[in-house]
Parts: sequence; C-alpha cells; structure tokens
Amino acid sequence: MHEALTKTQLEDAVYRAVLKCLSIPDESAGSRVRLSWPTDGESGDMPGWKRDEDVCFLRVGHFDDPFTRLSEASYGHGLDGQFRESRAYVRGHEMHCIFYGESAMEDAEALRTGIVSAPVRAFLWDDFNIAPFAHIAPPVRADEWFSGAWWPRYDVVIRFYEGAARSMPAAEIDVSPDIQLIGG
Repeated sequence: MHEALTKTQLEDAVYRAVLKCLSIPDESAGSRVRLSWPTDGESGDMPGWKRDEDVCFLRVGHFDDPFTRLSEASYGHGLDGQFRESRAYVRGHEMHCIFYGESAMEDAEALRTGIVSAPVRAFLWDDFNIAPFAHIAPPVRADEWFSGAWWPRYDVVIRFYEGAARSMPAAEIDVSPDIQLIGG
C-alpha cells in the first residue's frame, strides 16, 4: 500500500493521464490542458483562450461513499524501532473535466473511453496506486453564452479510488514479564 498522495501528486497523476487520453505530448500541453480555472483577470474579462481554441480544465476533489469510510489498522515496530499504528484505507477522488472549443465533444469522449484503457489504467495504478471507475457517464453538453456568442462546452466527471496508507507513532503498553494468565 502506498502513502496517501498529496494534492499536487494527485493533480499531476490525473493531468498526465488526461494528456495520454488526448494524445498530447507533455511539452505542448500547457495551454491545452489546465488545472482548475485561471486566476488572472477580473470578472467580465475575456477568457484566456479563443472561442475556437480547444481547452480542457481539470478540477480534482474528493467524494464520499461507504467504501471510503473503511480502514484497517495494524500495529508493530517500525524500522526505527518505534511502536507504530498503520492504517490502510481507500480515498475517493473525483475529477471534473470541462472542455471548450470546436473539439470539446470529441475530446470529452476520448477522455471518457481512454481513462479506462489498459495503458492508462496501468500507468495510474503502477505509478500512483489509483484506479478509475469503469462506468463513466457520457459527457454533458453545457454551452455558455459569453460576449454575444455561444461557446461550445462539454463536461465529464471521472471518479477514482486510491489505495492509501498512513503510519503514525502509537502508545505502547509495557507488560511485566512476571504476569501470569490464569483461566481458559
């Protein structure tokens, strides 16, 4: 079991998976796939891309379900000799992908099918210990009216489970060697 991913590690994992699904080389991805939303500019400013430019925004968060509430504890001495409690559990992550541009529908569908392909699943599991749900709802059309024109937009939501573990120091009970257990 891997240590739980940090926010940055999780965003990096799904970002790289999206690039693989859209067949975008890492070096040309900066303007095409973006984490979250632009923070520059004021309300009402034009977006940081053109209406016909293909852009994908990724927003990653958590979700809760009964499976993510389970954990398994184990106790023992760590490599440092300190008594430790280790917890293995599952975290649920949700990635909202918002696609703009003339290829928004095709890109959203490429992500929906590509994220569960064998090479992308292997990349996510082997490198990050996360697995996408196999059942992903179709992309939803959500065109936006902005500055006198409709901007093409499709949204798709993908959920992942992450196998995670954390280890922390625990209190140790010292038992005197002269104690005898009596009874059956």
